Amino acid sequence: MEAYWIGNALLERVGSGSFFENLKARFRPRMDGRSFDWMTSILPLGARPHHNFHVFDVYRRAGLMRDDRATVAVERMDQCRIGWGRVVTASGPELVVERRPLEMSRGRLALGKAITVRVSRHLSAAGLFDDVRPGDFVSLHWSWACQRLGPEGLARLARATRRAIEQTNLTL
Repeated sequence: MEAYWIGNALLERVGSGSFFENLKARFRPRMDGRSFDWMTSILPLGARPHHNFHVFDVYRRAGLMRDDRATVAVERMDQCRIGWGRVVTASGPELVVERRPLEMSRGRLALGKAITVRVSRHLSAAGLFDDVRPGDFVSLHWSWACQRLGPEGLARLARATRRAIEQTNLTL
């Protein structure tokens, strides 16, 4: 799970052939051949089965990046991708974090300038991250803090995200 969400050495052990076969089994029956070929065209360039590959490339495959809906698609991709933020404040069920949103810049995906947002850290009455402090980093998914990230985890997630963005941009 850590490899899929944050990234680690296990991702490097997945070859493009086995990744292709996995995608073929899961997506090919639901897609036309052209779309499937388009989605899998970056596999030989080193794409890995990280959550952000699925977020960026399934949206791309759907054709939502090439018309007026691109803004909505990028906003959804930004929420669904595994992102990260630096905790600014922690109060009650929420954290205020500083994070870099995904955006379209000159026809390419990129991480934008840092913004401050509120995210949830509690599920009903169960407290998650009760001991998180300003300056800590947390992973984010759909406006939820998922886990505290140490320096190594933060670096792996940033690296996996940069890689996914770079590879997606090759075929936009």
